[in-house]
Amino acid sequence: MGCCFHEGGEYEAAFVDLAAYFVQLVDDIRSGRYRVLLVTALVQDGLTQLDRASSEAVAQVEDPRDQLRALGLAYIRFAVAHPAQFRIMFRPELSHPPAVSDLEHGPVFDVLMTVVDELSTSHLICRLKHGPPCPPH
Repeated sequence: MGCCFHEGGEYEAAFVDLAAYFVQLVDDIRSGRYRVLLVTALVQDGLTQLDRASSEAVAQVEDPRDQLRALGLAYIRFAVAHPAQFRIMFRPELSHPPAVSDLEHGPVFDVLMTVVDELSTSHLICRLKHGPPCPPH
C-alpha cells in the first residue's frame, strides 16, 4: 500500500493545487504583495509586547522616578531581546504605521503619560513642601 500522493494517487489533484497555491503565495511575498501586511503585523505584535513589558515594569515600583527608570529599562530590554522586530517597529517606510493619534491613545503611550503625570505631580508636591530645588532621590 503506497502513499496517496504518488502519481495517479487519489489525492494527486488536490496536492498539485495545494502546491501551486504555496508557490503563488511565496511569489506574492517575494514580490512585495504581502510584505507590508506581514511587517505591519510584526509591528503591532511588537507594540503589544512592549506595552505588556512596560506595564509590568511600572507596576513593580511605586515612586514615579523609579517607574520612569523601569519604563526605560523595559524599552531597552525589549530592544535587546527582539532586535529585528524592534528595528522594524519604528520604520514607517516598511509598513502601514499607526497614526500619531492612535499612538497617543495606545497602551504604551498611556503607561508613559501616567508615569510622567505622577512624576510631575510628585515634583510639584516636593517643590511646595521643600521649595526649589527638591532633595535628590
